[in-house]
Amino acid sequence: MATINVKDSGGAVVAIEKPLAPSRVAAALSRPVVLSTEDKTALDLLHTDLSAATPAGANIIGKIAIDQSTPGVTDHVTASPATDQDPIFDHTNGTKSSVTVSATIITPPAGCKFIRISADTDVFVNTAGNTAVDDGTSIRIIANQPEIIPVTTAVAVKALSSGSAAVVRCTPLKVR
Repeated sequence: MATINVKDSGGAVVAIEKPLAPSRVAAALSRPVVLSTEDKTALDLLHTDLSAATPAGANIIGKIAIDQSTPGVTDHVTASPATDQDPIFDHTNGTKSSVTVSATIITPPAGCKFIRISADTDVFVNTAGNTAVDDGTSIRIIANQPEIIPVTTAVAVKALSSGSAAVVRCTPLKVR
């Protein structure tokens, strides 16, 4: 590591490591950070709690409850738009579709940055106008668990049923 000379509190010149510029390359070259025993124990407990509460093969994203009094996995967390946007439902532009193969379920209207989406069976949703597929590139919406997801105005949102035909309901949110 490169060093620079600095004066310590006693006035003596001391060589210290020169700080690295922020970057992934610099991070890869830096020394690893060591966790305290207390932090490691807390992380191990969190991992144990998540492992015990998550069924084998399940996706834990969206299932972590944030509760300071009882940490652990108890239910899913619904994402919400930023409070400064103060959105309201745009019922005029809501849709209800039956899908099996990847199909457009809604094209968000002007001013829409989020949609509330629900389905009666699991579906995969692509918000970039691409074909919805079950390969990790599309969002999975769990049956009967409404979600609020970010979208782009005028870009088609497509859905694919994970089994039989799914009824998918979408309601855009717009700025007041």
